Amino acid sequence: MPAPLRDNAAFAQVTAATERAQGRSALRVSDVQALIGGLANAERQQAGQGASALDTTSLGISRWFSGWLRVLVFLLLALATAAPLYLLNLAFGGRNTYWRAIMTGLALLMLPLMLEGVFGFLGALGDVFGAGALRGLTNLTLTQSAYALPIWALLSAVAIGLMAFGFRGLCEQFGLLGAGSSSAKNTTVESAATVDWDEEL
Repeated sequence: MPAPLRDNAAFAQVTAATERAQGRSALRVSDVQALIGGLANAERQQAGQGASALDTTSLGISRWFSGWLRVLVFLLLALATAAPLYLLNLAFGGRNTYWRAIMTGLALLMLPLMLEGVFGFLGALGDVFGAGALRGLTNLTLTQSAYALPIWALLSAVAIGLMAFGFRGLCEQFGLLGAGSSSAKNTTVESAATVDWDEEL
């Protein structure tokens, strides 16, 4: 690096962050992107331009929310996704087509979090123990590579479609949509506590 850039305070921060990243386990693409953004900020400041607040924030966050802290947080969140799915199934059962569609859509929306938690943790273990097969499992998360973005978009589209189908079906059962919606609107609120949906659908 040119001497004027090396003397820049922002470049010193990037250098310190790079040195910390070299000894850090479970390094991810976002950590490297934060370092690149910090270097770009130092170059802009050296050229007399304003620094990017987002790049500065990303570099600061990568100093503490990375490595094993990030791995464990997402692992705990991934494990916690089982609770709402179990409770939804327990409360409404699995026989109703519409509730099954809603539960499946909710599971698909949570799938990126599950993949990040489980495969991020296995990849971090592979990083620690030098197991290439485990380390490569981070590529199965949806935050690691560009090819995952269309997969994420497809899963989200299917989830939205399933949940819209499920909620529309429930609205029709409660008389909020369809031929009987106009006559049922006034009585739906009063009878909501006693209305039961058709479990055999």
